Amino acid sequence: MGKNLELTLLGAPEVRLAGEPVTGFRSKKAQALLFYLAVTGHPHTRPALAGLLWGEFAESQARVNLNKTLSNLRELVGDHLLVDRDTVAFQLESAHELDVPQFVTAATAALAERERMALIKVADSYRGDFLAGFYIDDAPAFETWMLHERARLREQVLQVLYAVVDQAAAHGDLAQALDYTRRILALEPWREEAHRWLMLLLAQNGERSAALNQYGVCRQILADELAVEPAAETTELYYRIRSGQIEPAKPTGQTSPSVARPAGSPPPPPPRLPPQPTPFVGRGEEVMMLVERLRDPACRLLTLVGPGGIGKTRLAVELAQRLVEAQPDAGDFPDGIVFVALAGVDSINGAVASIAAAVGCHFHAHDSPQQQLLDSLRLRQMLLVLDNVEQVPGGAELLSTILAAAPGVCLVVTTREALNLQEAWFHPLAGLAFPERASESAQSIAGYDAVQLFVQSARRARGDFTLASNEQSVVRICRLVEGMPLALELAAAWLRLLPAAKVAQEIERGIDILTARHQNIPARHRSLRTILEQSWAMLSPNEAVVARRLAVFQGGFEQEAAEQVATATLLTLAGLVEKSLLRVTTTGRYQMHELLRQFAVEHLAADAAEQAVIRSRHAAYFLAYLIEREPLLMGKEQSHALAEIGEEIANILAGWQQAVAQLDLAALEPAVDALYRYYWIYGRAQEGVELLAQAATQFALIDQHPELLRLDMVRSKLDLRQGMFYYFLGDYETATVHLTAAHQRARDLHREKEVAMALNMLGVIAGIQGKVALARKQLAQSLALFRTVGHLDGVADTLHELAQLCSHVGDFVQAKSLAAESLAISRQLERPDWIASALDALGWTSFCLGEYDAAAAHYQESLATFERSDHQLGKALALGGLALVSWAHGRLGTARNQAEESLAICRTIGHPLHIATRLTILALIADEQGDFADAQRWGQEGLESVQRVGSPVFRAYNLALLAATIRGGKDFLARRRHLNDLLRSVAEAGLPPSLTIMLYHWACVLVEEGELVGATADRCAQKLGQAWELLAVIQQHPGCWRVFRDRAAQLEQRIAAVSPAMAATIRPWKPRSLEETVEELLLLTEDSVS
Repeated sequence: MGKNLELTLLGAPEVRLAGEPVTGFRSKKAQALLFYLAVTGHPHTRPALAGLLWGEFAESQARVNLNKTLSNLRELVGDHLLVDRDTVAFQLESAHELDVPQFVTAATAALAERERMALIKVADSYRGDFLAGFYIDDAPAFETWMLHERARLREQVLQVLYAVVDQAAAHGDLAQALDYTRRILALEPWREEAHRWLMLLLAQNGERSAALNQYGVCRQILADELAVEPAAETTELYYRIRSGQIEPAKPTGQTSPSVARPAGSPPPPPPRLPPQPTPFVGRGEEVMMLVERLRDPACRLLTLVGPGGIGKTRLAVELAQRLVEAQPDAGDFPDGIVFVALAGVDSINGAVASIAAAVGCHFHAHDSPQQQLLDSLRLRQMLLVLDNVEQVPGGAELLSTILAAAPGVCLVVTTREALNLQEAWFHPLAGLAFPERASESAQSIAGYDAVQLFVQSARRARGDFTLASNEQSVVRICRLVEGMPLALELAAAWLRLLPAAKVAQEIERGIDILTARHQNIPARHRSLRTILEQSWAMLSPNEAVVARRLAVFQGGFEQEAAEQVATATLLTLAGLVEKSLLRVTTTGRYQMHELLRQFAVEHLAADAAEQAVIRSRHAAYFLAYLIEREPLLMGKEQSHALAEIGEEIANILAGWQQAVAQLDLAALEPAVDALYRYYWIYGRAQEGVELLAQAATQFALIDQHPELLRLDMVRSKLDLRQGMFYYFLGDYETATVHLTAAHQRARDLHREKEVAMALNMLGVIAGIQGKVALARKQLAQSLALFRTVGHLDGVADTLHELAQLCSHVGDFVQAKSLAAESLAISRQLERPDWIASALDALGWTSFCLGEYDAAAAHYQESLATFERSDHQLGKALALGGLALVSWAHGRLGTARNQAEESLAICRTIGHPLHIATRLTILALIADEQGDFADAQRWGQEGLESVQRVGSPVFRAYNLALLAATIRGGKDFLARRRHLNDLLRSVAEAGLPPSLTIMLYHWACVLVEEGELVGATADRCAQKLGQAWELLAVIQQHPGCWRVFRDRAAQLEQRIAAVSPAMAATIRPWKPRSLEETVEELLLLTEDSVS
């Protein structure tokens, strides 16, 4: 492990290596580059880094500067950087300490737990602002990033400090509350709410003069910094302190320091909330979080933002109801909670009138209605729930005015468009949680909020509706509408007339089915199309153009993609987010609700020419995105590349389909490899083969094309990858047809690498089918070709396959040598999947040789490597290997758990061959556990599975291992007949490992017969002698698994332990070869072996 690198970036930056300060940076930009790489924590392209720090320079000069700076950093901290031709990254796995993520993690945990000492520890760890005092010239992009990070981290520490103050005040520790409030003001002196906190705390602490003086300090700072006067609530607090209304006392933990409610106040009025016809469903954690926000003194305007039908109104009412239930006597809002419906209100005056009527304010003629409303609210402590604020022009200004005039009033607002007010706490609302996969368990599916709401609504439509009989259709509907509550209720209402499956089909066709049939639903909620048209009407002409173009994206998109495909600027995207046409995930990814996307697709389709252009751009962008990552799939960045491709796979597939339709061969040819690797690694062979077959079928119809040579190359690639997928699926016959066609085409096109790949896979299939000579020949040809063209990946893979072939025939020493050579090359290539595969092969050969500790180590490393890239088949193979090692050690419980986990993966990915092998391993383990019923069940299922696959090699293994489960009590004749049938079948493959295992089970039966009570001395000697010869053959043959050689030796000792007189009569037969021994057993008649 390299030297430890310490990066302290909170406060003035410090860099230490092995405890010593790092000096020698060629410039501040060298430091800046190191800081940027460490904090961002992911690879960056060289052009991006050059633009970040030398954007003001010519591109060539910027590149030179970057190279010099990287050279400097390599000299100073080289082990901590990952630098290649295209990208640069900080080595996160190196020994290092970075205070920024440590602070963020600790702050997030402390804020979640709200434990005072943890909060104080985090607050005290904040040495100062991010990169305090660090500036560089001529790098505006870096400065923008640095200031953004500084603001983000400062906001987080401020949240921690506020939480400390809140907790200290709640526990009566006024001294601590005062101390940390002053720390807030030291960071941001212009925070007026902190000044109010300090004034109130000082007054409660008996420091009335200091509290009044603090008002003067606040007033001066606001004038100097912002050129404004203190807010009315601050001034009111000043007068209340001056008039003695706030008595010195221990703090009570009130949620709003700006208002002190006198003792003995009357109980609050009952909440004025609209009755709800149905129970509230879901959003449990979200409701709890929002209630906590409303209890935060800093949160006086909570905005629930989302498209129509997403459940904003229902959630706002539920929040209000929860607050009432939590503190029914007075709580945070002793003057009550009031709901105000603003749907249909189209002016400020109308909004003022609606709010006034709801709160009981009666207008007179002397002042304006708005002023009278503000006067009425000024001294109240209440919560106003304002619904559909986006319909009121200028509504945001009215809200800001209310907050300034009435310091005790809090607002919960529902709106389709963000308010863009400084006071607003923005909460975007998504649909209810729904199952992402239809394959989840019934219990899991029933627990999703969207499913629960649909079922509740469905039972109102049909009393006999059950989830169990409609599970897949319900999941499909929930996914189609992405959990939108209104859409779920509208869909469920159709169950009176249509089955759930038909409702799902209709939604897939379009949104028009989502129309209400109830008469008592508000008009704005009776049709989803009406709601979407209202949202669309809010867009500017430019926003409407961009929105319809964004409909081409599937499953979300990044800003760069939106810019390239839809010409969307960051400003336009922000506008669409604010108007609830888009939402932003925590990773910064943009998403459009699926129903809204369908609506936008209709707008895009209205202009056929524009639609063609946008879809072509989309295909070009995402196939290029895929192709760029293909080399990374074969190197150490494999996991990262897989994650990036997985994030965009829906867009990539849409681009692929478009390119196939347009016969864009230039894009398709290089994309085939990356798409194949992605589906192969994740074990999604069925999806992969269907995707490639669709393209191949379309290309097969083409007789003439201007790029016929390239078309043939694409056909060859498609055939080859289809063959590989069919191999994975256990359809060796179809696989061979495709691989043979690919081999011939590649030879005709002189594509040696493709020829070698086809030969490799043909050799693998030949080996599985027991055609050992043909397999050796094809794999040797493949290896020679790969070496000739210098394709080390192919060399490593073919060596691995040769190792597997040698293991099948019992040449474990040669197999181990080949696997080790494959591993060495794979490590040189830094390719994780090849490394893990070679380790798996080494694990297998080590197990067969009895090197169990080495086998376990190889399998453990293989499993960890496969897990990092989520390589499904690889994980299953490694777990199966570990199960066999555990079995050999006698740890049967552990072995069974590992084998069951391995089997579950194989079933999930649909790999027939290894479903069969895992079942056989489980049967073997269960038999030794004495669980004979499971052993028989698994054994029979495994045998049926391997017979369907058609692999003599693995069928022989299965039969040989299953011989252990043959139980016939004392009916030795029946048992030997059964064993003889199995041996005959195993002998057809002619492979030493399975044959020697069969001989061991024969020997076990013979020993049992020889030890049978009542057996004559001659019969005992005969049976034990026969067993002795079989055991000698087993122990002498290098192709036998070591575990069975050891068991054979133990069985020999058991025979030798017979009484001396009996032992003297045992005469081992003349030693024969394995083949002779098997032949002799097979030639014995029933009478002669009985």
